[in-house]
Amino acid sequence: MSPPNQKLPQAVMEQSALQKPEPSDEELMLSYQGGDEEAFDRLYDRYHRRIYNFLLHLAGDRARAQDLFQMVFLSLHRHRRRYRPSGRFSSWLFTVARNVARDEFRRSRRRREVALEPAEGASPADRLACQANQVTRIERKEMAERVRGAVQQLPPGQRVVILLSRYGEMSYPEIGKALHISVNAVKQRAFEAMRSLGKILEGGSN
Repeated sequence: MSPPNQKLPQAVMEQSALQKPEPSDEELMLSYQGGDEEAFDRLYDRYHRRIYNFLLHLAGDRARAQDLFQMVFLSLHRHRRRYRPSGRFSSWLFTVARNVARDEFRRSRRRREVALEPAEGASPADRLACQANQVTRIERKEMAERVRGAVQQLPPGQRVVILLSRYGEMSYPEIGKALHISVNAVKQRAFEAMRSLGKILEGGSN
């Protein structure tokens, strides 16, 4: 007796043929270099929240972070031809974001409009946890603001290491390459930053 027909239904075969693996970030960026506008949209969807949060922690101000955010993706568009897939796209993009923010902070200091560092002697009340009778959601938001305030108080060298690690999801070697410092220097900054954050959140001094 002949074996039963094992052919899959036509609909299943067609669906399987249509299912393609998601392109990597690097592949999308190369496609965008070639003029594929949809590739840019997909990269934007993957990274816009992370980039915005990274810039928000750097700037400490939502309006300013939004301005920087627009500048980062404009810079990505302008310099897309320079991209080379020698490393992770995410590392390249967060390096672009850091450089955009750094350059804008320098221009701002020259114009005396805003300062990169938060004002000294800021009221500790701005970083207090919310009252015990507040709901958990509000408590979490308040704690996030405390952490953001604490990060803002770190020296720039320590702050950028924490932000690239947390929001850029970059490894220590990748951070070292972006900042032009050694891996050991990155580790030292990260250690000092975590120690400083602990002291700030506990109400101590740096």
